[in-house]
Formats: sequence, C-alpha cells, structure tokens
Amino acid sequence: MEDVKYKARFVYAEDYGTGYFKYGPITLGEVPRIMPSRGLLLRDLPESMKLLVPRDVLSRGVVVGDEVSKYLSSLRDAIRNLKYPLHDGIVRREDEDAWRVIKEMTRFTLSQFHTEASRQGDYKGFLVVAALSALAPDYMKERFIEVHSEVNRELGGGAVRAVTME
Repeated sequence: MEDVKYKARFVYAEDYGTGYFKYGPITLGEVPRIMPSRGLLLRDLPESMKLLVPRDVLSRGVVVGDEVSKYLSSLRDAIRNLKYPLHDGIVRREDEDAWRVIKEMTRFTLSQFHTEASRQGDYKGFLVVAALSALAPDYMKERFIEVHSEVNRELGGGAVRAVTME
C-alpha cells in the first residue's frame, strides 16, 4: 500500500514531441507544462552575448525553454545555433547537438520539480514515465535512459528513482 501512495505522489511524465515537450508530475490531476522542443547552442555566440549568460548556463553550452529568446543576438545566430532535436519523433543516433538539447530539456524541467519534492520527507526520486514516438528505434530508448541517469547524477542523485520508456 505504501508503494501505491508513493506512486500517487511522485510519478513524473515526459512527452518528447517533435514540436513541444510536455512534462510534470501527474499526481492529483495537475496540468502538464509545455515548452518548445528546441535549444540554443551557445558555442558560437558573440563574446558580448556570452557576458550576459549566467556561468552555469554557459558551462552547459545550451539553453532551452523561454530562456532561448534572451540569448538570440541575430537571425544568423538563430539559423546556425537553434536546434530542434526531434524530426518526425526521431533523434538521430550521431547527432550529439540534438542529444545535448534533449539532455538540457530533461535537466531543466526535472530540476524545477525535484527541488520542491525533495523537501518532502518520504521523497526518494521521481518515477519517470517518458513517451517517445511509436517509430523511435531502440537506440533512442537506451539513450533516453542514459540521459536520465546523467541528469540524476548532475542533480545530486535522488531526482530519478526509475525510468519507464513508452
């Protein structure tokens, strides 16, 4: 019975869509949050723009969510550095820039809820259920599990208890 109560409080859903990433706890009928499935790679930003980027963000080298528009300095930067990682629901195996964006989307969104949940005494990490395209190849499922493991370590452990890929 304790396991059922835990699941009712700490299930976290992710839907990696081509256009939008939907995410958040699914307990007690909460509405998921939505952000565009895109990221801005910071490697080619002009030095003047890099001065405006917080150090921790600059060290990760990618920005996601509403923050993207803050760091676009020109249309040329957008064309060169704006990355949409999923094409028809697929992330190519060798596209490391796309995987960096996926990882940052995962880290950015999980960290929003992990901090709050960790204040609750019985929290031992989210039970993550992640949805991919029905066309997603096996390597994607494996890589998404790796991404969650990496993000969990970066958040100090305890953010992700288990991952189920759908």
